[in-house]
Amino acid sequence: MGLPRFFPSLKHRVFDYKPIYYNEQKEELENRIRQAEQGKNTVGEKTHFHTSITRGSMRGYIKEAKKRTSQKSNLRLVIILILLVAFAIYLFLL
Repeated sequence: MGLPRFFPSLKHRVFDYKPIYYNEQKEELENRIRQAEQGKNTVGEKTHFHTSITRGSMRGYIKEAKKRTSQKSNLRLVIILILLVAFAIYLFLL
C-alpha cells in the first residue's frame, strides 16, 4: 500500500505535428490548369493577389510592416522635437 499523493503523476505530452511540404512545380501546374479551365492564357504574367499561402509569403509582409512602423515612429519623433524646440523658444522669449 503506497502513500496517497496530493497531485497525480504527470503524463507525457503527445504532439500532433503535421509538417507542411511545398512543391513549387506542383503549385505552378495547378495554377496553369486552373487558368486554362477559366479560359485565361496568362503564362508569363505575374499577379499581385495570391489565393493560397505559400512558403515564405509572410516575409515580405512582415518586412513592409516593420518599414511602416519605423517610418511612423521617426515622424512622431520629429514632431515631438519640433514641439519641444518651439516650447523652448517660447519660454526663452518670455
